[in-house]
Amino acid sequence: MAAIIGVGGIFAALFTAALSGLFAEELRAWIPRMIESTIRHAVDQLRAGQRERYAEEWRSHINQMPGQIGKFAVAVGFLLAARRMASIGKLALASESTTSKQVPGPPVAFTVSVTLGRLKVHGEGHVSEGHSQG
Repeated sequence: MAAIIGVGGIFAALFTAALSGLFAEELRAWIPRMIESTIRHAVDQLRAGQRERYAEEWRSHINQMPGQIGKFAVAVGFLLAARRMASIGKLALASESTTSKQVPGPPVAFTVSVTLGRLKVHGEGHVSEGHSQG
């Protein structure tokens, strides 16, 4: 009886190893599409005037990152940053529409910093070119 259980355990272990290998291979094949889809969705969240610039910058940054999991984590961070940038933009538009007299000022610039796959977006009151990475 113990021999049957031992042989069954060996077959279960081999079967699990084979399935995990297939799963890893499948995931490796799909991650580039998931990354591109996530970046595309992030760019769609932005205002029309920002889309082309950020799409180019974000794709360039992703291409310089090592490892597929890290690339995907950064792409998800871009999506979160884009949502936050869009909400800040909507708040700015709402405050402009409720103010009776609006003095034109400089546009809001965003500093995007990537730290170990986490993205932070900071609204600033002045225009700045590029982004800082830390």
